[in-house]
Amino acid sequence: MKTEKMLMFLKIFSWFVFFGYLITAGSLLISFVLSFFNPEIASKMYNVDSNIFILKEKSTFVFVCAFSLIVVMACMISYFWFLVIKLFDKLNLKNPFSMEIAKHLEKMAYYLFGIFIVSVIANGFLEWNFKYFIRVGFRAGHSNFLFMAGIIYIISQIFKRGIEIQQENELTV
Repeated sequence: MKTEKMLMFLKIFSWFVFFGYLITAGSLLISFVLSFFNPEIASKMYNVDSNIFILKEKSTFVFVCAFSLIVVMACMISYFWFLVIKLFDKLNLKNPFSMEIAKHLEKMAYYLFGIFIVSVIANGFLEWNFKYFIRVGFRAGHSNFLFMAGIIYIISQIFKRGIEIQQENELTV
C-alpha cells in the first residue's frame, strides 16, 4: 500500500515536471519567433541570456542555430518526462518484471543518450560561438544526461534478467 502511494506521488510529480518543461519549451519557442518581430520583447519574455538576441544582429544564421538547439533541448527533456509518465502507466505492481517495462526503460535510456548527444553539440556550438561572436550564457549539463542514461540502461538490463529468472521459475514449477 505504501509503495502504491509513493508511485502515485511520483507520477503526479512527473506530470508537474513534464508541464514545467513543456512550458519552458513553449516559452522559448515563442521567444524565438517573437525575436524576429521585436527582439526587445523577446529578450524580456523568458529567462534567456540577452546576449543571444545580440547575436542575432551579428549573424542571423548563428542565432537561429543556437536558439534552435536550446529549444530542441527543452523539447527533448520535456518528452523524456512524458516517457517517465508512460512508464508509470505501464507499470503493474503485481507483475513488475515485464518485457514491456524493460523495453520502455531501454527506450528511455537511448533517448537520454540522444539528449546527451544534442547537449554536447549545443555546448560545442555555443563555445565556438563564444570564440567568434559573443558569449551566450546557456550551458547544458551533458554529463548528467549520460549518467542518467547509463543508470536507466542498467536498470533495464536488470529488468530483462528478472524476466529471464521469472520465466525459468515458471518452467520449473
